[in-house]
Amino acid sequence: MSVYADLVARELATFAPEWDVELVQLLGAREDAPGGRMTERFIRVRKILVARRLAEAVKADVYHLLDGSFGYMVAGLPWARTLVTVHDLIPALQAHGRFGVRPPGWAARRLIDSSLRVIARAGSVCAVSRQTADDVLALTKRPVDAVIHSPLKNFPPIEVVGLECRSSDPPFVLHVGNNSFYKNRAGVLKVFAIMLRQRPELRLVMAGPAPDGPLMKVMGEYQLGECVRFVTNPDDTELADLYRRAVLFLFPSVYEGFGWPPLEAMHFGCPVVCSDAGSLPEVTGEAALRCPPDDIAGLAAAGLRILDDPALASRLVKQGRDNLERFGSGQMAHALVTLYQRLAVGKT
Repeated sequence: MSVYADLVARELATFAPEWDVELVQLLGAREDAPGGRMTERFIRVRKILVARRLAEAVKADVYHLLDGSFGYMVAGLPWARTLVTVHDLIPALQAHGRFGVRPPGWAARRLIDSSLRVIARAGSVCAVSRQTADDVLALTKRPVDAVIHSPLKNFPPIEVVGLECRSSDPPFVLHVGNNSFYKNRAGVLKVFAIMLRQRPELRLVMAGPAPDGPLMKVMGEYQLGECVRFVTNPDDTELADLYRRAVLFLFPSVYEGFGWPPLEAMHFGCPVVCSDAGSLPEVTGEAALRCPPDDIAGLAAAGLRILDDPALASRLVKQGRDNLERFGSGQMAHALVTLYQRLAVGKT
């Protein structure tokens, strides 16, 4: 959540400089641990204890937990003066059998339940999307106080070029995401395999961590080795260059609590095909073609439609720019300050 922390600090410094903000990194400390099978569990427990001490040592008028999924780390905060931002509740939904994948283990479920209790009792709660707000209500019986969309991070200055001027050789489809099940990287490969049969000149670029074993297995099954390139953990400059050169952005997530990558693609004038799962319809509006995440043929057909129809591609790019106005700078700061002020007035 370092990106979100930077955004909050940037927005408040720019639009609410009267608020003195101190960012406390709860996960930065590295602890020594004994060897043996208990090492990993020891490190986890130590991190939780260190995080709680750090959080409780800071004296403030208002506390803002920037990611509600780490609520178990800050159990000692004065909750009447604490705002919690919830980005998604995917692990909790997974524990309830939502996605048809293996549920979290016993220890993880304990932490998930602890974080849900923190969300339920906090002085104020905001969600980054209406979808996440609905999930909070369903799992904690607590309505959120505000839905606060996130703006985009500041990318390095780079020229945005029109689709007709994109000179990638060969042209490529872009995906940005990690290996978590809900990012559906395997689905990306399957969609691309269909597109490749119609457009053999296409290539796929996948930006994020190195592929894991299951993903490489799918690569082999579809014989995509020479047609797919992995760009491992690109920095912002590299990522911006990928967005500006791609002919299509593909994002078939099984679920999202918000979803920055489609908005980033729109920022760089790249047309978007994404799933209709989670928050993505809310975030992309009319500026993307959407299909269910398991409709591989439908997603591929949507991508090919864009590549075959320059007028459609141009319309989506324009709608993408219009859509970004909903996520402009300043809106987050003003909404957060409203919640901060309510908490500060009620402090004891």
